[in-house]
Amino acid sequence: MMNMNEASVQASQIQEDEFFDETVPHEFLNYKKYITNHPETHEILASFPDRKEAENEIYGRIEEETYNPLLACSLTTQIGKRHPSCKPARDKYAVIRWEERSQIKEQRKINRVSGGKVDILDDRLEDAYEDCRQALISGNRNALNSSLVKLQSSIRQYWSDYTKLARKYISADWSPPENKITLTDLQNRPLLDFVLSIDELVNLDLPERESIIAPFLPAQSLSMVFAPRGLGKSWFCMQLALAVADGRKFFAWDVPAARRVLYIDGEMPQKTLVDRFRSLSHGLPSILDVLSSERLWIDDRGLNLNLVEDQARVSELLEQMDSVGRQPELIIIDNLSSMTSGGDENSNSELDNLLQFLVRLRHKGFAILLVHHSGKGGDQRGASRREDLLDTSIKLNAVKNGEVLKGAKFEVEFVKVRGERPNPDKLEAELITGEHGCLEWSIGKKVTLSPQANLLIAIRDILPKNQGDLAIHLAVSQAAVSQQIKRGRENGHITYDKKPTLTDQGMAYCEKISPAGDQF
Repeated sequence: MMNMNEASVQASQIQEDEFFDETVPHEFLNYKKYITNHPETHEILASFPDRKEAENEIYGRIEEETYNPLLACSLTTQIGKRHPSCKPARDKYAVIRWEERSQIKEQRKINRVSGGKVDILDDRLEDAYEDCRQALISGNRNALNSSLVKLQSSIRQYWSDYTKLARKYISADWSPPENKITLTDLQNRPLLDFVLSIDELVNLDLPERESIIAPFLPAQSLSMVFAPRGLGKSWFCMQLALAVADGRKFFAWDVPAARRVLYIDGEMPQKTLVDRFRSLSHGLPSILDVLSSERLWIDDRGLNLNLVEDQARVSELLEQMDSVGRQPELIIIDNLSSMTSGGDENSNSELDNLLQFLVRLRHKGFAILLVHHSGKGGDQRGASRREDLLDTSIKLNAVKNGEVLKGAKFEVEFVKVRGERPNPDKLEAELITGEHGCLEWSIGKKVTLSPQANLLIAIRDILPKNQGDLAIHLAVSQAAVSQQIKRGRENGHITYDKKPTLTDQGMAYCEKISPAGDQF
């Protein structure tokens, strides 16, 4: 296989010496743009669900050892990795992504690309198509987001003549099966296919869900922080971003490891962003990236996440960051109001498109933290359905009789948490000027749940069969659980008939300190 320099030289020679004449449009060098903009060059044979830009993906066949300097061919292990029935598709089905020459990478060095793209295709396109179809039907959603496209003969000839490296190219004498893949195929599988026995379920090899900030901000999650205007939401989120990227404690809560963060700003001047980040940290972490709205508005246009095309821009950005080793694990969107214009934020139905996009990001492994304003009633502003999908909802409350000196003074309250509640459960934070002129946080009143309160909440939430269940859930000894159960019975909060149960009094106490809606 030739190296990149040899390939570039050969491509240049072909371009200058043999092929570059009046019969070939210059813009054809950018295959992706050319084919997308010229419908006469291709025929979409079949579209798989959820693909918005089908023209950008070209299915062809190439030899495994063929290196084409004008194509970036991508290998993935997604198809067949977890679904044995998908393995044939991984081995046979190919997607060729047409790219500009500046984006070319050596084929063998590309080993991870999302979307079910592989670079090996069986000689029989019919078999490859059917294998991919079966992969989709079998439930591998990574194989979605594609279309099967057939190039016109003139385009195929240009490709072959221009590169002189592709030994085989798209066949002109075949047609796809009549039964094209549709979303209905995926939705109409018998539900019995998805039912597991309890033994099968508990024996699944599932990875532990890691915490970005323990325990309220897990990896692969969707969370929100909201507050009235001017209370300090952005200060809060900037400090959170710095703490995660540095791998240091955020207020009173642990950050187990440093993780790459992408901070997407929707309304702040770049100078303000710079000043704030500098004032919060003596040394800025290199794994914190910022997408500035001002930079977009000056050189391009701002983002509107209600628009499908802008959602695609964000998805493309994340793919590009991944390709250069800068893929974030946490994405902070500050704020929803400035980046979701043109829709009725009080309409649950109009919110569907945005929610589906955010859920897709979560399923792809990202943790998303949304920043939003609170409404007149104190809850997050707009449609209530937005909060249904959240793993964590954080409310910043104004501190009574509190004077805001540096732009941030609030009480942190966890309105909703799936799983273990943070400890402390509430705290007050104020931004002050430290000894060296940098801003720092003064942590005031903390509300820490007592062992008794944690026990009562656990009984309500997990419905334990015995004390052992509680000991495991609370990560304490059974002796400690026994002691707290005894105390709860004395207080009239717990009854014990084969298993611990809350009394009405105990349930009322739990609702007071931690409403049941906080958990789900």
